[in-house]
Amino acid sequence: MRSFTEKRNKKDVVSVEGTHEGWTDSVGGQKLTVCKNCSSHSFCRKRSFSEQAWTVLLLWNEINPGSVDQPICEQCYEEMRDILIDRANEIEAAMQQTDEVEKIRRRLSNLAG
Repeated sequence: MRSFTEKRNKKDVVSVEGTHEGWTDSVGGQKLTVCKNCSSHSFCRKRSFSEQAWTVLLLWNEINPGSVDQPICEQCYEEMRDILIDRANEIEAAMQQTDEVEKIRRRLSNLAG
């Protein structure tokens, strides 16, 4: 395996490591991964949203169903958060769509279980 480390500024360390499978990048020990929502290569982490938040985001088709409780990038997180804030007055009405909400809740419980 070949690797090198380059110092940028005094505190940011960027390293790139190569293997027979390809290259992986990290900045300050944080690994680049694929966002489960937008499929971009970015620094991703698992975000905590309530079941209700995941449900309405799925109901409104605002997220990829495979991204629930999975690592997502900062941009997707901010977009999801902004959607929930901007559409806060619609959440209660959306949750009244009992058939659709129940289907989504079953899917969420299958993902969690």
